[in-house]
Amino acid sequence: MKTGMVPDLALIQMHLLITRELLTLHDLELAPNQESEGRIRVRGQAGLKQDKSLSVTMNFSQIPVDPWIPEAWANLFRGEASGEVSWEGRDMKLESSAGRGAFRIEGGRVSGAPFLDQAAALTGKKSIEEVELSRFSLQFEWKFPGWKSSRSRSRRRALFPSKVKF
Repeated sequence: MKTGMVPDLALIQMHLLITRELLTLHDLELAPNQESEGRIRVRGQAGLKQDKSLSVTMNFSQIPVDPWIPEAWANLFRGEASGEVSWEGRDMKLESSAGRGAFRIEGGRVSGAPFLDQAAALTGKKSIEEVELSRFSLQFEWKFPGWKSSRSRSRRRALFPSKVKF
């Protein structure tokens, strides 16, 4: 499945009902590719006539993050994302939307970033060139135009061992 905002995805299955008044997506299942265990599942409803409201829930698991990152940065980041998002609005426009969600990145890694290379050169510690995030999570809510993070956690490998002195 090709779209402008997301990387190419494989359509695994879709159960959709369209009537004059309502589009009901009972189940949409996508994957990064046909062989992947990662999945994106979407359910929801959208009004087609007078009522243009939208209500969608999505959950995703084991989705590689690098294809979702701008191309210039994609080779810097690795990891797999899992989580869920709920979106509601009086129409399909971001300006009338609200929602909440949570996501986790496991096995995350940032390497090859110029700022990490510069920090490694400055400190003389080559190990700083790569940051490993064993787990990163974030819970969030939005009601256009604002958003807030209600909870975030991260665990990472220490950049500077406790014996390093500056």
